[in-house]
Amino acid sequence: MDRLDTLLPPIDGIRSMAITLEEPFEAMAARFAHAPGTVVLLSGGDLDCARYHLLAIHPWLTINGRRQSTTVVIDGAGQEIPQDPLTVLETVLQRCRLPVEDAVSPVCAGLFGYLAYELKDCLERLPRTALDDLALPHLLFFAPTLIVVHDQKEDRTHLYAPVRRDVGDAAAKAAMADFIAALKRPSPSRVFFQGLPQRCSPPFRVKPTRAPSNGSAITSLPAMSTR
Repeated sequence: MDRLDTLLPPIDGIRSMAITLEEPFEAMAARFAHAPGTVVLLSGGDLDCARYHLLAIHPWLTINGRRQSTTVVIDGAGQEIPQDPLTVLETVLQRCRLPVEDAVSPVCAGLFGYLAYELKDCLERLPRTALDDLALPHLLFFAPTLIVVHDQKEDRTHLYAPVRRDVGDAAAKAAMADFIAALKRPSPSRVFFQGLPQRCSPPFRVKPTRAPSNGSAITSLPAMSTR
């Protein structure tokens, strides 16, 4: 773990920029659907808890763990850690903690991913009643280089980039400039979500499922999340 602690760069702050979207948020997010580690969180409804859309892209850090082994990838270079995922996660959170005074917006940096039920084995021994035939990670998190936050209530959009101590503010500026340039390129070929007004590009396709016996229609929408 000492090795990991030296590899992880502290986060010195957050660079932010107000941006104007020339297309729906879903269509903008679809531009990055092909990139590994892309996470999209869409909110619906009129409640306060459904106010923001989030897009997290280009992870500089990935944590992937099962049982007593965890892989940490920093800027494409992997490091195998013979520790359970929760212990590694604790080290990452302590090392890369964002100064409280720099915390802006509902989300401006952080880890996006999931914790699986099987992580219970890192805490206590319990009977296993399910077959682990897919061998999926018990913990998988991405730390994005860029986060886009769209406020539906105010119709405002901001772009955020963590400033890492090892690469400095120049890297954050460059990542933001590349993002703005990507939005100016022609958008991919678009398709309509069935039954929805928004347009979105592949692979966010809608696959109709078989109608139930009562005759009502069902449409399955794939989750726009970790790719």
